[in-house]
Amino acid sequence: MPKKKKTAAPADTGKTVQVRLPADLLAKVEAWEDVQTDAPSRSETIRRLIGIALNDRRQKPR
Repeated sequence: MPKKKKTAAPADTGKTVQVRLPADLLAKVEAWEDVQTDAPSRSETIRRLIGIALNDRRQKPR
């Protein structure tokens, strides 16, 4: 795995949220992270994935 580029924290740092992920889900997050051209940190990767999920208008509430 290539060395990750350090990215600055967002200007609005918000609140810290800790999450436990099962190994299979973490592997999927890391796989998505690995194909990003700007090598985001894990935190940035998770922020982006949440943003994509929340902005997806096709997603229906459960």
